[in-house]
Amino acid sequence: MYPFEVKFTRTIEKPYDPNKVKHLLVTAKKLIEMYRIEQFKITGNRLSFQQSFLRLRFIFGMMDDADSGLVEVFETENHTIGVRYIVSLMYFWVKMMIVT
Repeated sequence: MYPFEVKFTRTIEKPYDPNKVKHLLVTAKKLIEMYRIEQFKITGNRLSFQQSFLRLRFIFGMMDDADSGLVEVFETENHTIGVRYIVSLMYFWVKMMIVT
């Protein structure tokens, strides 16, 4: 829901293989973990994540303002890999309201 979510869809020009979906989601999880997000759930072709609002941070990164998100791997019409990212930025708007 605008302006609280950022959505992005990308096509990867590699053949879609349903047997590799889990591997792609685990790889995405490892990349997102670098931003200190800890709560993950893989269900089917989706990886969802969430982080707590009040957490101690020593390192700040681009995912600090994201409170939750979703990575979905799907087959496109051309039988290639499609990836959809959805990130909720509710924390960003809450912080902006507090600061202003």
